[in-house]
Amino acid sequence: MQAGEFERFMAQLHARHSLEKVPSISPSNAAFLCGLLRQTQPKNILEIGSCHGLSASYFAHTAQSWGGQVTTLELSPLNYANALQTFAPFEFTNLHALRCDALDYLAARRVEAAAAPFDWVFIDAQKSKTLDFYLAIQGQLAPQATIVVDDASKHAQKMQPFYEFLHANKVTYALYEVDADDATLVIHC
Repeated sequence: MQAGEFERFMAQLHARHSLEKVPSISPSNAAFLCGLLRQTQPKNILEIGSCHGLSASYFAHTAQSWGGQVTTLELSPLNYANALQTFAPFEFTNLHALRCDALDYLAARRVEAAAAPFDWVFIDAQKSKTLDFYLAIQGQLAPQATIVVDDASKHAQKMQPFYEFLHANKVTYALYEVDADDATLVIHC
């Protein structure tokens, strides 16, 4: 894909998703997250919750310049199929999409001695399971990893156990109000 084509294609997807009321990452949040990626240049990125594949596309497009690999996990067969359609035009060689239960994947991966640690994790799946996802990635993180949780204020009620855990364990985090109606939570390990 030529320079500028990625941006045009993503703008078309955003416009279509907006018309169809499909939940997806906003352009401003995508820019914020890609900025975080550029700052840390992680080699092994995990996304929990592909949905329609926009955020994973942004991550793969951004990380390919330094050889970063993206693994995205999606449980829903429909969302997974939609994500694959989103990925198809880009022919990313650094993007690995899996249709699976993230908790099962992480549990199986935990026993793999050769599994490379994640240095950047984006959690954007079932909000009531945010704490479960957070706990499942522990022990699978590189030193100084970054953990990002999307929709952190919009779905704060569903994420209450996660927030209680962070506070009880004195985990430092920052909330960035990238969009007018929501915030992104960032933890630097």
